[in-house]
Amino acid sequence: MKSGKPYGLPFEASKRNVFSNIAINSAFGLGIYFLYKDYRKKDPKASKEQESKPAPHEIQDPITQTPVGIQRPLSLPNASYREISFATVGFGFMMQLANMAHVSLGRNSVLYKMGVASVILYPPVCYYVYSSRK
Repeated sequence: MKSGKPYGLPFEASKRNVFSNIAINSAFGLGIYFLYKDYRKKDPKASKEQESKPAPHEIQDPITQTPVGIQRPLSLPNASYREISFATVGFGFMMQLANMAHVSLGRNSVLYKMGVASVILYPPVCYYVYSSRK
């Protein structure tokens, strides 16, 4: 252990690991931000400020003067900030598990490959779950 690296650990510091740690911490930070937005949305002082702005689904059509619903592809109109926070933190947790398997067991381990598969499959599964409920 003269090199400062613990015995039997296949991990070597790299730029890839730095970028994966930045992505993981960004996901956790976004989750906290969305949770704060949910808190501010329920705060009575913040809700008075929001009342003056028209919601996107309440914008009127300039010709007919009727409210127009804006529907974007791949959007979840009924998802709250709390649910988005849950999904974002869950995504960060999946990335953290894959990163820990990479650090501890190396890139050829089955746990690392399953972690990468879970990171890839988490967003579509999460979208499917949230879009199927109405």
